[in-house]
Amino acid sequence: RRIVPLLLERVHQVLCNTTISDIESIDSSDGESYVLLRETNESGSNIRRYDSVVLASPPSATLRLLKEPTSLQRSIFGCFQHTTTCVVLH
Repeated sequence: RRIVPLLLERVHQVLCNTTISDIESIDSSDGESYVLLRETNESGSNIRRYDSVVLASPPSATLRLLKEPTSLQRSIFGCFQHTTTCVVLH
């Protein structure tokens, strides 16, 4: 409950109703690091550059979005196991 307000204090932009189809992490030769996201929404598709990104998605979905995941990323996002839960709303 407390992490969302803390995160929102530091986040400059929140993307809602946006499909992310590709994530690429870039380490340039001059030592600069950034992230490229391919975003699709009702306005169309484009690629945007960010300094950092927080994804609110299951680890397996995050791993599939990474264009070229590193061995560390595969290890971190690949170690989670899924469980199926049946929920009845009434």
